Amino acid sequence: MQANAVPCESGNPCSAGACFIGGACYASGTPKPGNGCQRCVPSTAPDQWTLVGRAQAGFLDSQASSAM
Repeated sequence: MQANAVPCESGNPCSAGACFIGGACYASGTPKPGNGCQRCVPSTAPDQWTLVGRAQAGFLDSQASSAM
């Protein structure tokens, strides 16, 4: 299991305001393990990681580009 992840089971969905990614629930704002350029943003995509900050604008810094 990933850090900050809570396992979810069928019929036991994540709470509102969370993301369900790769079989686990993540609180809104949680960074993707190993890639701080992506975060859980349930209002944008509750089932996948969302690019944020400079990465979202297309200006990938070295941290974001090396982690992708």
